[in-house]
Amino acid sequence: MTHGNMKILMATVLLIAGTALTATAEIETIVTFDGMPEDLQCGDVWQENGADLYFTMTTAEDCSEGSCSFDYEPEMDDGLGEVWMWPSRIVIDLGIPMVVHRIEVDWTDYCGIGCTMAFAYNLGATVDNHPNTMSGNMETITLVPASMMVDMVALSTCEGVIHEVRFYTDVVLNETGTWSNIKAIYE
Repeated sequence: MTHGNMKILMATVLLIAGTALTATAEIETIVTFDGMPEDLQCGDVWQENGADLYFTMTTAEDCSEGSCSFDYEPEMDDGLGEVWMWPSRIVIDLGIPMVVHRIEVDWTDYCGIGCTMAFAYNLGATVDNHPNTMSGNMETITLVPASMMVDMVALSTCEGVIHEVRFYTDVVLNETGTWSNIKAIYE
């Protein structure tokens, strides 16, 4: 190999390595429902961290169809607000598909194992779903979308409490745009 070819090879290796080592950081985005307005009706939209949230009628995917009953308790024993649903479905609409590595949901089910459900969607297709695995105790479930692209999350139950939802994504740190510049949902 000539000296010139060696320089080209080294430059190529450094370019590839530099591209592969682009700095990323996992960002945790939390939806706590603290901004939920009073006198909210089924279908009314409010925003938290740049995402549109709304309650909607339960569907055939849920424990029952056609119900939308909910309430917000601003301060529970842990000092945090919580959403009570009996039955209902809440949607967190990101607006556009985003790369999401996982979604964690803290909830407490009161209607039995498999009654409370979490769904991740991309362009109308379900990319992951997960039921509750215990009843009467708070649990954390994790959705891991196979495609890593998510534009909407729905949570439903016949009787339960949603405490918090956390989205995890990578943001490329050396670019001028961040996830918040696209459609933010992180604080």
